[in-house]
Amino acid sequence: MKESGYNIVLTKFRGLAAPKGISPAVVKIWNDAAQKVLNDPEYKKSYTAENLAPNFMAHDQYGPFVVQFADDTAKFLKSTGVIR
Repeated sequence: MKESGYNIVLTKFRGLAAPKGISPAVVKIWNDAAQKVLNDPEYKKSYTAENLAPNFMAHDQYGPFVVQFADDTAKFLKSTGVIR
């Protein structure tokens, strides 16, 4: 898009879901496992080959991130007339 004159950044993200009230010990296990996968050289190679950037976000940061992402998306869609 940049080559066509549009300065667009697309945020694409994935997350893991668990029941509310999951113990901090289990959250730590999942956080550690996710970081291990994202740091694996073979995984990084395949992921970045698709023009994706693997970035770890801790459990406590993910909720606020999703809320902000939704707010930003709604503002953009309203400003462009896609939604009212």
